[in-house]
Amino acid sequence: MKIPVRNRAFPGSDEERSDMVAAVRRYCACLPVDSEPGSVKVITEPCPPHDLLGQDDTLKRLVFYRRWHRARARTR
Repeated sequence: MKIPVRNRAFPGSDEERSDMVAAVRRYCACLPVDSEPGSVKVITEPCPPHDLLGQDDTLKRLVFYRRWHRARARTR
């Protein structure tokens, strides 16, 4: 069985990527399909947080606004 896998570069720093992964884990609502013990769990429909990881334009905007917000907070 072939499973399509796409590698994507995260448009931010390592810290920003770690924070995004933590947020996705916090809000993940994926329901894995029951499978045999010891096998890999399959997710047929990704939850919205996981779906977000596939939207390059949205990720770029999130990184931009995070940086903008932090820079703005530092100048106050």
